[in-house]
Amino acid sequence: MTIKFAPRRYLWIVFIVLLIACGILPPETTGNGTPTISATVNSTALSSTLVAQTMPAAPTSTAILTDTPPASLPTPTRTPLPFMALEGLRVVYTDVDGNLYVQDSGKPAMQLTHDVKESIENHAPLISDDGQKIIFYRAGESNLDLMYVINADGTGEQVLVNPELLSAFGRGYDKFTALFSLAFVPGTHLLLFNTHQQGNFDPEAAGWLPIVGNDLFAVNTDDGEIKQLKEPWQGGNFLAAPNGKWVAVQTLDHIDIIDVQGRILRGNLVKYSKAEEHVIVPMVWTSDSQELIVLPSDIPLFAGVPVERNIWRYPVLAGSGAEIKLTPPVVYNVYAVSPDGNWIAYFYSSDATPGLYLGDLRAGTSQRLFPLQLNMGYIEGWSPDNEHFIFMDDNFRMYVASIHGEISPIDAPRGPELAGWIDNNRYLLETGVLGEIGKQELVRVMEHYSGTFAFLGH
Repeated sequence: MTIKFAPRRYLWIVFIVLLIACGILPPETTGNGTPTISATVNSTALSSTLVAQTMPAAPTSTAILTDTPPASLPTPTRTPLPFMALEGLRVVYTDVDGNLYVQDSGKPAMQLTHDVKESIENHAPLISDDGQKIIFYRAGESNLDLMYVINADGTGEQVLVNPELLSAFGRGYDKFTALFSLAFVPGTHLLLFNTHQQGNFDPEAAGWLPIVGNDLFAVNTDDGEIKQLKEPWQGGNFLAAPNGKWVAVQTLDHIDIIDVQGRILRGNLVKYSKAEEHVIVPMVWTSDSQELIVLPSDIPLFAGVPVERNIWRYPVLAGSGAEIKLTPPVVYNVYAVSPDGNWIAYFYSSDATPGLYLGDLRAGTSQRLFPLQLNMGYIEGWSPDNEHFIFMDDNFRMYVASIHGEISPIDAPRGPELAGWIDNNRYLLETGVLGEIGKQELVRVMEHYSGTFAFLGH
């Protein structure tokens, strides 16, 4: 598992609360809109190299839930956290000196970059899932961040992508071209990214959303070869499949499935209105790479009413999409789909039944797990085995919940986020501390905490 540390996401929650408090967004939803997306089956046969995989059996466990709010949970207590060397954990982070470090389990940290000047800072590292390649940004050498690569043993540091290299791809790429949405293709050293032009803004978004280049590039981090998979306005938001073979690419009005060479395997899998230009349509691959779950909305983000998310699941190789209707519906972006695509945890706010809900995406049913007092919390993420997820309530307190309805508080100060799951039972918080299912105590597994870090677990 590879994790890239992200900015504090609960600011989105505060933003929504403020909108409701000011009367901009009403607390009640207004009902489901008619979906604007549809499935189009491509009759052209896929390449013979694509072999249909067997769908896994649905989990035998079922949610044993009621709509009764759980009993009062114990208040977490503050105790000093001991350090524990965790076997199999690799952490990459930037220290106060602006250099990059790697630490394996409890071994001493090894400095990867050296002689960084005072005006230069390395940040936002990303690790390939075999732990061998580390990507990071370097700021201060120019007005833009440059992308670098280095091996986990500290060798091979070099510029991977910069504006000069991208300018070779023709009109639209110049010294102001910046990189956007970096992600490794699972099981490979291939890195995907978009671009956008600094200083260009969407005129319909009050001038604060950058216009994404709607392209798609791939760079081989072993030899530095860069390929343009989608030209400007022919690509956009993307998501690589867990099998490392396919990529879902969102264009202005549809989603294509391509291979890692840029060849279309299934065009127009999902269609939607061009009115959603520059708005990311959420996509989730199932862990077997056989289905794509898409959560579009018929309601613009700033329409003055809650944005309800429709839920569609599409078989990737052949067949039509099917809509899944939940009551209450998913709203805004406060949700998380389990890796197998069978469950969705989400918050819903209303005068009668505000709370945390668990939706069964096979049966199309949902039940409330946890009540709310103010508005909405935040869903932090699912364990790899689809059994547990972590959430933050409307007071920024963290809990771990299971699909069986069990909820336990996490003994952490209010506000820290989940950095990611290390395995099925253990998770790492953004403060560099580790928690485990069934245990109240937290332990430190990072000697040094940094604002940007990445880690690789089991």
